[in-house]
Amino acid sequence: GIAHMDDNTEMSKNIGKFLKEYIKHLEYEDIHYVLDLYQVFPDDLIKAYSDESHITVYLGYSTLSAKDKLKFVRRHARDKDWTKQTCDDEMTNILNMFIKESRLMQSQCIETDIPFFDTGISFDDSMEYAYRYITSQIMG
Repeated sequence: GIAHMDDNTEMSKNIGKFLKEYIKHLEYEDIHYVLDLYQVFPDDLIKAYSDESHITVYLGYSTLSAKDKLKFVRRHARDKDWTKQTCDDEMTNILNMFIKESRLMQSQCIETDIPFFDTGISFDDSMEYAYRYITSQIMG
C-alpha cells in the first residue's frame, strides 16, 4: 500500500508500476494527459513508458536551502494550505527531505536525459523555461 508520509523513493516504485498500466490505458483510449506527480522518480517513470511520444520534465529545488524555501512557502501560502498549520521546525524537516529528494531526482534526470528545471534559483524564470521547453517539444 501507499500512505501519505511514506518514503517517496519507495512509493515511487509502486506508483511507477501503476503508471505503466494507466498510461497504456490512456493511450489505448487516445486520451491526452498531463501527470503532475512529485512522488515518481525518473528511474521509475521511464519504466512506465519507453518511446519518444512523451514530453517529460522535472521541477525541483535542489540548490535552495530549507530556510530559503520555507520563506518562499510562507510568503506564497494560501489560507487553506496544509503548510499554514505546520510549524516552522516541522516544515524545515519536511523541506530538507524534499530537497534531498529533489537532488536525487536531478541526478536521475541527468542519467536518464530528462530535463530538470531548478525552481530554487528563480521560480518564475524556471517555470518560464520549462513552459518554453514543453511548447517547443509540442510544436516540433
